[in-house]
Amino acid sequence: MTFNKDFLEDEVRLGFYIPATIKQAWAAELEVLNVIDEICKKLGIDYFADWGTLLGAIRHRGFIPWDDDLDIVMKREDYDRFYCEAPSLLPEGYSIHTFRNEEGFNEFHAVVVNAKAPNFDKAQFDQFHGFCYLCGIDIFILDYLHMDEKEEDERVKDALYLISLGDSISDGELSLNNLRKNIEHAEKITHSKLSHIKDYRELAIRVYELADSKCAEVKREESEILTQMVPWGLKKDKNRRYLKTDYDNSIRVPFEYATVPVPACYDKLLTKRYGEYMKIHKMGGAHEYPFYEKQKKDLESLLGTSLPKYVFEAENLGRKQQNPENWKTIIKEALNHIALLKEKIQFNDSEETLDAICSSQELAIDIGNLIEQIKGEKHKSIAKINDYCENLYHLYAVLTGEEDTWENGMDLLDKSYISLSKVIEELLNKKEIVFLPYKASAWNSFEDIYNSCTSIDKFDVYVVPIPYYFKEYDGTLSNEQYDLKAYPDSLNVIDYADFSLEMHHPDIVFIQNPYDEFNAATSIHPQFYSSVIKEYTDNLIYIPWFKKSRIDKDSDSRSYKNMDFYVTVPGVINSDYTLVMSEEERDAYILKLKDWSKEDIWQEKVCMNNGEILSKLDISNNSEPTNMIEDGKKSKRSLMYYIGAGQAFQNSSVFLKKFKENISIFEKKLDDISLVLVLDSMLEKSMKEYNPEIWTELESELARIKGMSEVQITMDNVERNSLLSCDAYYGDASFLACEYSEAGKPVMIQNYDI
Repeated sequence: MTFNKDFLEDEVRLGFYIPATIKQAWAAELEVLNVIDEICKKLGIDYFADWGTLLGAIRHRGFIPWDDDLDIVMKREDYDRFYCEAPSLLPEGYSIHTFRNEEGFNEFHAVVVNAKAPNFDKAQFDQFHGFCYLCGIDIFILDYLHMDEKEEDERVKDALYLISLGDSISDGELSLNNLRKNIEHAEKITHSKLSHIKDYRELAIRVYELADSKCAEVKREESEILTQMVPWGLKKDKNRRYLKTDYDNSIRVPFEYATVPVPACYDKLLTKRYGEYMKIHKMGGAHEYPFYEKQKKDLESLLGTSLPKYVFEAENLGRKQQNPENWKTIIKEALNHIALLKEKIQFNDSEETLDAICSSQELAIDIGNLIEQIKGEKHKSIAKINDYCENLYHLYAVLTGEEDTWENGMDLLDKSYISLSKVIEELLNKKEIVFLPYKASAWNSFEDIYNSCTSIDKFDVYVVPIPYYFKEYDGTLSNEQYDLKAYPDSLNVIDYADFSLEMHHPDIVFIQNPYDEFNAATSIHPQFYSSVIKEYTDNLIYIPWFKKSRIDKDSDSRSYKNMDFYVTVPGVINSDYTLVMSEEERDAYILKLKDWSKEDIWQEKVCMNNGEILSKLDISNNSEPTNMIEDGKKSKRSLMYYIGAGQAFQNSSVFLKKFKENISIFEKKLDDISLVLVLDSMLEKSMKEYNPEIWTELESELARIKGMSEVQITMDNVERNSLLSCDAYYGDASFLACEYSEAGKPVMIQNYDI
């Protein structure tokens, strides 16, 4: 599969931080899913996204941000074919793990894995997008239930007994006498021979197989209901029972860089399983997060050392050099020297006077050249320097006889010196503030403070975008990413190659990339690592490029875990201040840093991005909020109306009636609103397959709507930000509804029963 490089970068979705390592794991899992998908297509086997993967496909168009695995499900008849025929079609290195072939794996589903063990060679790195651990796809099984509850109860009782017996044999918990009695009972209820098997591992596998056969004993034609027997069927959970016809039809929906098949009536299934499934609950699955954490720990144990990571060292809190030379110190020194030389300049032709004039002129020219380099040739001080040098030249010419006279020459020289000193003092007293964004798309995290800084005349403000690079297998940097021209024209950005932090030594530097070399996928240019930059400024301020939701260590352990990737990093340690958006976020940063460093020193370094810290930095916020009212008129509001493929299928009997009623209501409101009608990209394909007559009528209605000036029709697979510009959302449950809700915009999910 081919992924855009930026897919593998750290990202924040719905306020949840997803580190590059998780993105690499996602990409690797999608590779495994692609293999399964191709095999299933070749064999004519149906499968469906399940559990978090199904929910993620519908609600997020991909992974649930705080999830890291993929689950699919097959009906028993498809699963049995896949298990028998797929192994010969798997690529080299792939395998299928079940209780039959994987010791210690006593689950009643299969896992397709991409390798036998973690592999850190280049081929693995390239094939699986930087992910070098094992990853797999869980394949769950849907079995059919006895329609007679007594028969089903008997089946469940036998299956539970056999699973318990298999576990006891695996764990070596039974005495020989107890084992013999249990084997006799197992033989009786399964009509199978077991007593001849002497190897405990072989015996446990055979007992598990009998339990699996119990789960599979009902055939499709004998039942109308199916469920995942382990665990839900064995628990007799009626909320996990489905009509077999619910899985007769499927549609493919986008999932990150792939598509996955889902039951066409997914809305019905998700509602039954989760209730209001569009509501966000940041809870993970049952496995350890991230899923490869145990592999990582096992590898470190095997190596006898930790894998490379950033560690806290108290000495990194300080700076190596004090009072380094910069353009201001150079000019101050030169100006002081000119002041001393001025005392030696008299109206005579002594050697001391003439030397002082020449030296003063050389120093003034040097100052001018440096100012031109730093501030540009149009800076007002250049004219003052030129005047002073011109007066020095005339005085020298008069004293050496090259010119006859110079009326009021000494007075003119004094005035030009005073004027020069004044303008340079003003220049030196102006603070320099530098913003170092690394992506134009992340500029908005700087915008408010930038506006505050530019509104104050005592600051010279620079925006110097810096490049970043993708990492290769060996850690080398390649493919420079530098979007200098993507920034707003009003910023007047400076190419990093034309700006010397060392020479400027700004009073304040703002950064937004905190990782230095400790990011799995990318690195900024090493000359802009926070460990380097802090030596060139008195105040290094880190403002995260992203906005996060509230984090609670106890209830949101995965968010807290992922703080390892953006809090315990060089940029936070090397900066004098880290500015965050809320008190809750500040508390989480401080707690994480204390847990990590074992030091209680972070209260002063982690601050709220508010007026208090701005005052401390001598920056007051004078920027004005954007006015939504222009020319005395309120701008017209826009409404998104979303139509989903699954809801159209599930509600096919009333879909067109509901759609036409809604459009009729919206038409009457077009003087007050503009309407953006967004269609599921799978709508046309699925309707043509299952409801072609409805599609023909819908297509005719869409053609009529296209003629309305205040209505825009688009698909949901266009650039995502363009879909998020409306003021409110109405329509079917979708990934866009989540985005609008997260942005604090009104969301209403339509009800087809009304």
